[in-house]
Amino acid sequence: NNSFHCTAFHEKLACPNGYVKFQDRCFSFSTDRPNYAGARSACQILGGRLAMPKDQATNNFLVNQLTRYSIGSIWFGLTDQADEGAFVWEDGTALTGWSDWYTGEPDDGGSGEDCVEWRDVYGYKWNDIPCSFSKYYVCEVSAAVP
Repeated sequence: NNSFHCTAFHEKLACPNGYVKFQDRCFSFSTDRPNYAGARSACQILGGRLAMPKDQATNNFLVNQLTRYSIGSIWFGLTDQADEGAFVWEDGTALTGWSDWYTGEPDDGGSGEDCVEWRDVYGYKWNDIPCSFSKYYVCEVSAAVP
């Protein structure tokens, strides 16, 4: 039974200290508040990327963590810096299918909003915002077989 094997495999995967596991990925929540470029490089130094909540299950898991600690606005790995209106994940894949934008977003307010946050006052829905702002962030790394 293939699905059983998959579940068992997920359970055997381990995360580094201080990370929480969801499926085959490990997530860490920052205590510092850099701009988007700073958050991106901090995650790269840790051997990962800014978190990519590409599906509802992953997004819900991460938002649940954020609301538990009532962290304010948080960067994750999605921008339209390269091509206005075309949002791309940190791994280079396009945003297609499921998304969780707040009503009226993305709006490129003031035509300078190229990075994406979970916004607490929007119920942690997605919002585009200037990349120069200072925010907490979530990194992800792949879970490893211990």
